[in-house]
This record gives sequence, structure tokens and C-alpha cells, in this order.
Amino acid sequence: DVAWSYYDYCKLNNRRDEQNTILRVSMPSLFSCGWFEFTPSYAAWFRSPIRSGQGGDVAGVFHVMTMAVDIPMPKDLDHVELTLSSDITYTDGVYGAAHDWSHSTFSLIAGFDIGDFRVPTAINYQLVYDGLYGGGNTDSGNLEDELYGSVGVTYSF
Repeated sequence: DVAWSYYDYCKLNNRRDEQNTILRVSMPSLFSCGWFEFTPSYAAWFRSPIRSGQGGDVAGVFHVMTMAVDIPMPKDLDHVELTLSSDITYTDGVYGAAHDWSHSTFSLIAGFDIGDFRVPTAINYQLVYDGLYGGGNTDSGNLEDELYGSVGVTYSF
């Protein structure tokens, strides 16, 4: 699939607004083990500034390789989808960072339907590779592991 996202940093007076063009290839249920179905995917996130002259350090590509497994739910909860996923990311110059493996993310994702809307929620733990290469990859950007959540809403037509 193809996606686009826009980041509006309103407190910075649009000086750092950014956009992503995302190209993603996934192979749903490529293989299974018992009740579990595994889906590998690859995504390229092309990040770029919104305005010319904004600074070349924003531009670059994130290469994200993901493995996800769908967890079967009981019949009375068939409107809920539960997924475990993990990924590894190669950062290719985004924000002037080193061209290197930068982080992995481990996620528990729950999605459910409300009428015609889909509400995906997630809890994520991001592990940053700050000491993996040469005693410390200080050029990779953020050097702290993070725990964060997300909630979204989608509508299909």
C-alpha cells in the first residue's frame, strides 16, 4: 500500500513541518504455526521537509522490517483483533543521523469496530541501539528507550 502523512509542529511556526510518503509491502498470513498466523512486511518511509530551504537534515529514508502475529480471539470477541508485532529499523540519513540500524519496536495492537469506524489502539516499547556499534551510536538520534501508546480512527468507504 501507499500512504502519506503530514506532521504539523504548530509551536515552531511551521518551520519544521514534515511529510512522509510511505511505501509498504506485506505478505498477510505468509505462514502459520498452530492457531497463529505470521505476516512479514517491509516499509520505506521517505521523510522530507514541507518547505524548500527548511534544512536538508530532515530528508532521508527509514527502512522498517516487521513481523506481526495475529492472536485468535474467542467467538464472542470476534469484532476485536489482537496483534503482536516487532520491527527493526534502518535509518538512512533522516535528521542527519548515521546510516545505521537505529531501533526496534515491540507492540501489542488491539483494533475494534464502532459502527463503520475502526479504532486501532497500541502500546509500544521502542528499544534504541545506543551501544551496538563501536561503543555507542551517538549519531542515530534519540538515545533513550521509550514506552508509548497510540489511538487512531479510520473510516473505510
